[in-house]
Amino acid sequence: MKRFLSLSLALSLTAGAFAQNFPYLIQAFQEPYQPLESPIDITNGELWDDPEWMVYPPFPIYYMEDTLTEFMVSAPGNQVSQSFNTDSIVDLLIPYMADLMNASPDAMVSPVGYEIAGTAPNRIFKMEWTNAGFYDEYDLTGAFGNLITFQLWFYETTGSFRVHFGPNTIKSADAYQIFGKPTLLFAKNLNFMSADFANDGFWSLAGDPTNPTINAIPQFTGFLGTNELLNTDPVEGQVYYFYTQDNVGIMEQAATEMMAYPNPAQDYVYIQTHQDDLISIYDLSGKLVLTAAIKKGTQPVSISDLAEGIYILKSQSNPMVAKRIVKR
Repeated sequence: MKRFLSLSLALSLTAGAFAQNFPYLIQAFQEPYQPLESPIDITNGELWDDPEWMVYPPFPIYYMEDTLTEFMVSAPGNQVSQSFNTDSIVDLLIPYMADLMNASPDAMVSPVGYEIAGTAPNRIFKMEWTNAGFYDEYDLTGAFGNLITFQLWFYETTGSFRVHFGPNTIKSADAYQIFGKPTLLFAKNLNFMSADFANDGFWSLAGDPTNPTINAIPQFTGFLGTNELLNTDPVEGQVYYFYTQDNVGIMEQAATEMMAYPNPAQDYVYIQTHQDDLISIYDLSGKLVLTAAIKKGTQPVSISDLAEGIYILKSQSNPMVAKRIVKR
């Protein structure tokens, strides 16, 4: 095994003319991490490092104003793009910028897979990297002390996407990061065949991982500076939600599709919803404290056994819906 940046990464970071603002709005928030229940494996059992996997989602994925009916997952282990073997112009999404690999030379311990949630036309394509290791750590120490788990979600129809960070064993990942710190990277219309690898935009996520900013990269010179990276790794439960201005109305409508009252409440909270649903209630530490199957209409949910405090009520049918309730 040798240390190198893949062709795709090396080219993608050779930026040309910067032309556009970042085409998404972003929300950063915390919610309990839910591992995929029965993901479909995309590794074919490969003890992966610098993979090239083709993925065929059951619905078109909209990213950077393009439509993807298939996409490639490639080095540095979680780069998502059109196939650079067949397309000269691609859009790139790297949900966690690090040189990742299967965290064992002998056995599959870092599966990568996907599953589909919901029903058409509101499905979610969820990909998960579980316990991925760092190539540089293995190369330097022969061990995998730092492991990370995360998911990438694509929403059908809306063109929105999310990155969810799960449990990790990160203690010293800074020593094994390509640029010293992590980030998320995005590129629009990168032209592999142009003389300067021109693109219509290149961006990173920077600053406080709980409240990051979008950083424009007009030209890559071989290194990303501190101001172009996150200060530290996102903790378990950190979510980044990217959506377009066109979907603001959809989000606002979704927020009105479920009501919870009274608030504050004592023994019961009444849930009003437009469809059958499964409601989950979490305390502020992220612990699941109550679930309730409810029917369309208005239905009481007993919270008498909950301690006084603040809770987050979430809808399974619409992951964009969350309500803050107070128990007295």
